[in-house]
Amino acid sequence: IQEEKRREQLSASRVAALKRRAERDAVTGILNRGALEERVNAALETRGPRSDVLLVFDLDDFKEVNDSYGHLRGDELLRRVGQVMTDSCRAEDIVGRLGGDEFAVCLRQMPGVREAQEKGRQLIGEIRALVRTGDGVAVSVSVGAAQVLPEDACFADVFARADKALYRVKESGKNNVAFYDPALD
Repeated sequence: IQEEKRREQLSASRVAALKRRAERDAVTGILNRGALEERVNAALETRGPRSDVLLVFDLDDFKEVNDSYGHLRGDELLRRVGQVMTDSCRAEDIVGRLGGDEFAVCLRQMPGVREAQEKGRQLIGEIRALVRTGDGVAVSVSVGAAQVLPEDACFADVFARADKALYRVKESGKNNVAFYDPALD
């Protein structure tokens, strides 16, 4: 009986390890896109009195890091960005990598747009501090933001608006935070 219990425990720990591996981005160790979407979708089902905000981050001109210094250095930078985001956000926030040089943070229960913009700017500053290579590569950070609306049914709804805001930032000089505005449609 003890041997059977030990096998069940080992099996359960293997399943837990496989689940964790399936949810995590291989380079950064933070949530991958699929797990991020699942967690945001779950958050949409349990909304509180305050609004959540989705921030979508793009490391502008990141390709130059890989082209100039190699993919190992690029991967190290991505790992460090993921760590900064995790360290700088609250436990209830949802942090993940969308893919490539794009990340997202779902700020849970934000008091307002101003506080979410401040958090976005804080993260821009912390990430920029990581990418100052001193050897000619300039990587900036653009952030698109969108408030979760009552009619949002899933991650894709709020992501579409944050993505539009992200491209507005990129078109207007990069390295800033922009909130979605219906005039972008």
